[in-house]
Amino acid sequence: MDNVKTGKVVAFLLSLVKPYPLEVSLCLFGAVFGTFFDIFQARYLKGIVDHAIAGDSSGFTTSVLTIVLILLSGCAVRYVIKYYSGHLGVQVIRDVRRKLAYRLANLPAAYLEKRHSGDLLSRLNNDVGAVQGFVEWQIANMIYTPLAIAGVSVYLFWLNWKLLLASIILLPASMIAAKRLGKAVSAYAVQLQEGFAKFNATIQDVTGGIATIKAYKLEPVLFDKFKEVTDDIMDKKLKTDWRCLFIAPISMVLGVVPQMSCVLYGGYMTVKGQITPGELLAFTYLLGFLIGPLSSIPGLIVSIQVTIKSAKRVVEIAEEPEERKNGNVYAEENDGRMVEFKKVSFSYEEREPALIDFDAVLQKNKITALVGPSGCGKSTVTKLLCGFYEDYEGLISIFGGELKQWDIREARARVSVVSQDSFLFPCSVFENISYGNLNATRDEVIEAARMAHADEFIREWPLGYDTMVGERGATLSGGQRQRLAIARAFLKNAPILVLDEPTSALDAHAEAQVQAALERLVANRTVLVIAHRLSTIMEADEIIVMNKGRAVSRGTHRELLQTNQWYRELCEKQNVFSLAEGVAW
Repeated sequence: MDNVKTGKVVAFLLSLVKPYPLEVSLCLFGAVFGTFFDIFQARYLKGIVDHAIAGDSSGFTTSVLTIVLILLSGCAVRYVIKYYSGHLGVQVIRDVRRKLAYRLANLPAAYLEKRHSGDLLSRLNNDVGAVQGFVEWQIANMIYTPLAIAGVSVYLFWLNWKLLLASIILLPASMIAAKRLGKAVSAYAVQLQEGFAKFNATIQDVTGGIATIKAYKLEPVLFDKFKEVTDDIMDKKLKTDWRCLFIAPISMVLGVVPQMSCVLYGGYMTVKGQITPGELLAFTYLLGFLIGPLSSIPGLIVSIQVTIKSAKRVVEIAEEPEERKNGNVYAEENDGRMVEFKKVSFSYEEREPALIDFDAVLQKNKITALVGPSGCGKSTVTKLLCGFYEDYEGLISIFGGELKQWDIREARARVSVVSQDSFLFPCSVFENISYGNLNATRDEVIEAARMAHADEFIREWPLGYDTMVGERGATLSGGQRQRLAIARAFLKNAPILVLDEPTSALDAHAEAQVQAALERLVANRTVLVIAHRLSTIMEADEIIVMNKGRAVSRGTHRELLQTNQWYRELCEKQNVFSLAEGVAW
């Protein structure tokens, strides 16, 4: 967050109000006219007192009517300021949330994988909420306060400069104290927002892993974690509130002492005949319009500094570079090489290399399988093929075009992925399948479900395709979730298919149902399979054995039985030897 400069934050906040010149102009003009109304009120209040003492009934009546008119006009102006500043705040926050939602959707997958979703949600809710409160309630004060201070100060100085100096003699010390207090409060406010981010992250961990928590009796562990996080939040909140308490005495000094000084010294000047009673009353009344904005400055300073800290966390996301969009689109070549990896090496940040000089060619309508121990780089291959990371060395090409030169969205349109943990959105079955092709008709969605052997169980539900699947498909079995994901892949109809252990978490019955759907899906497609169960890949056209990021051996099932000891030992453990035991892909 320290990388985000305050100037950039201010520019970001100003860019938010730029599209709304009408609201900003009305707030500005309202503040200007409001200041003039305050000054004219004091002037005619002086006239009321002086005309009353002099017995001038005509002048008294005129002054009373004028001040009533000014009061009504001032109320209207203040209403305009509050209404349009609130309206401006609502629109600005809507734009911020839209911008952040768009930015999150277009951030590189590598960035999102490094951030906890709870922290991102905290920025979208807590930090944006802090900015919203400032825009709705403080932006008008930022316009009105300096204008009121400047306008009223000039008039009071013209009215009686000695009395003005006597009234504000303690203000500089109070302003210095307010500035220092604001820095201390803003520092703790940032820590408080970070605490809320940890709390949100913990909540998400609990809700996402509730089954594991209950199965392993982890409730006490999670309770201790909650207690630690909430105690930290309380500690930061108490420290913040304790410092905020000092705002009250500072505001009291700013509000009471000048009024007392004005009354005492002004009364002395009135007794000496240096000013009239009307002038003293007008001065005292108008001084309130100077002291009011001045006494609000400590709170305003704190609010601005806290908002800037929160806005920095928002700007971090808003300024994060988006995933690239421009690029080329390549047509399928006639040489049959759909995908090629050539001397590809890759590391996740500063960790050990995940891939080292990896080579592979995915031939058209052929099945290529990756096998190897956990952590050997199999899933990394799929992530690179989908363009989630682009800081690799070597060459990855699709249809003969280097992946870094592709329009990344168009490249992904050529690839369908069915993974072990297929994600389902908390919406209807129909919507989840239709995300494979947003232009598909209902009949096409149903046909895709039928091809994935999902239509039968969907029709058994009372709401059929309109059934809500719950968060991440929580209301469905593992086999049902996988078949919906396969239906989505059918609907997408991409020429390249990636199967990332799609049956590894299923029981035998569910696996058989999913395998039947996969047999249809892989037909006439270029397929990359990642599997631990060798029975699912025995008929692959090429099997690549990986170890520590390298392709150490390759060939058919029969060839690897003869040439690779690790593969042969794995076959023995799984009792897999003959092609007859494999699936009929």
